[in-house]
Amino acid sequence: MAYDGIVNIVKDEDISTPHSDQRYQLGSKHFKNGYVYVYVYNDGGANIGTGKYCVIKGAASNCSVTVTNASLAGWMAGVAQTTFATAYYGFIMSRGLSLISTDSGEVSAASGVDLSLGTDGGFVAAGATFSTAPRFGFTMNSFVTGATSKGWIFNSILA
Repeated sequence: MAYDGIVNIVKDEDISTPHSDQRYQLGSKHFKNGYVYVYVYNDGGANIGTGKYCVIKGAASNCSVTVTNASLAGWMAGVAQTTFATAYYGFIMSRGLSLISTDSGEVSAASGVDLSLGTDGGFVAAGATFSTAPRFGFTMNSFVTGATSKGWIFNSILA
């Protein structure tokens, strides 16, 4: 995104609370404590749960995201830090230490495991090769099935 000469002041509550009305330009980035947050619109028809990843909805989507199966080109936009309702605007984390949620079919794993995209916003342990499972981050603590853990997100299309 090009610099337009205008600086938007982002309130802490705006980072953690999605809104029904648009408050910033889509694609606006906010940097806090070394982490990167991006302003997006949830246009996917489903809520994005805490720790779930979301993907760009299409090449011309202008930062519209959805929580969906990774087969949607796998263009991860970032991870929701709080539940993000359908048709809401808000910030997602595109790089940094994030809450991560496992895929519903994923088994538990140790810390330091590489992360790939599972289905419906959940992460899975990456496969053995990059060709079968691109890496989007790694776990910081043990990866427990059905629970929210911590992970370092580094490979987002919007970072």
